[in-house]
Amino acid sequence: MPVTPLPQGTSTDTFFWQIPAAAYTVVEEDTTTVELIIPQGGTVSADYELEPPIVAAGMVHIVSLIAMPVAVDANRDGTITFDGQDTTTAENPYAFWVNDDRDMGLNTDEWEEDDVLGNTSEYPSDNLEPGLTCRRDLEDVSRVWIDLSGFGSALNTHDANIKLYARIESSEGHPEVTLFRALEADGGRKYLTDNDVGYNQIHGSYEEELCTAVATPQGSEVPRQAWEDLPADRVVHLLFEGKWSGKGKLILEFRKGGEILVKLPPVFLNLMEVEDM
Repeated sequence: MPVTPLPQGTSTDTFFWQIPAAAYTVVEEDTTTVELIIPQGGTVSADYELEPPIVAAGMVHIVSLIAMPVAVDANRDGTITFDGQDTTTAENPYAFWVNDDRDMGLNTDEWEEDDVLGNTSEYPSDNLEPGLTCRRDLEDVSRVWIDLSGFGSALNTHDANIKLYARIESSEGHPEVTLFRALEADGGRKYLTDNDVGYNQIHGSYEEELCTAVATPQGSEVPRQAWEDLPADRVVHLLFEGKWSGKGKLILEFRKGGEILVKLPPVFLNLMEVEDM
């Protein structure tokens, strides 16, 4: 992928080049996005030649090449990696079920949590109810990670003017997902296997919805509490619920002053009724 040499005397603006592992490259030029697709089975995309603007002498134009993946457990091995193994594509989306059952605690001979008939006036389905209702409901969420480590100090998450938005680009049906903060600092799966971790995930701010990603150009703002204070590895750990069925892309964008600062690589999703899985 050739790059035109930088001329002497260029601007101080920064271009961010995003390279999702193995799938395709996204080039951000301020608010202009260029996607360089790596064909299925291929190893390289088409070439892209960058021609930075020539401005006043004494100025410097910075070009940054930054790896910035977004990943789910696409290969379903229980781990999420950014080395290409968990890359999703339009041909190989991440399939997950819609949370249209009703999970709740039941007082029988002893306390238990189970599915009951959902979407009735008495028991609306979980995708119509706010938040995470019980530990059984955690079986109906999955993980998505955002690796911001490549940015370093170039992305100041404490800048109040920078905001994160989530939206859907639909290709079939009306897919929507609801995002939640992950309790576990390492983004693990103990919320499914450890009663204490599961209990804490469904209480406090962790049970509350961050936002629902919908198929609109604006999308929905992801509250700062989910991504402002990054852990040492600068990976944001989120959970998501399939709200409505369909195929499409989950797209996350950092914006500043209403303009797109960084468009993260998408996650291709196929949200289905559980009986269709």
